Amino acid sequence: MNCMKDQILVLMKRRLVAPIIEEELWSILEAMVKGKALGLDGVIMEFFLYMWLVISKEYMKMIQNFIMNGNFPLGITKGFITLLHKGGKKKQFSN
Repeated sequence: MNCMKDQILVLMKRRLVAPIIEEELWSILEAMVKGKALGLDGVIMEFFLYMWLVISKEYMKMIQNFIMNGNFPLGITKGFITLLHKGGKKKQFSN
């Protein structure tokens, strides 16, 4: 029984370090929330899904680079926060 458990653990470890495949990334993209932008560029999820056949090769290269080297291209890791006024007096801190 222990031998079988060890074999399963070895298989799980191999799978964790295996290169990501396009089908796996596609299923992740399909599962993500629609109508939301992933970054500062404002590109929504539907763009990635609609244009996947065009962008998939370069996108896969970027993801593989991140897995192998731990970094994304410049600008993809930046973000900002914007405060939006939703009503009431703008000068009142509780608004």
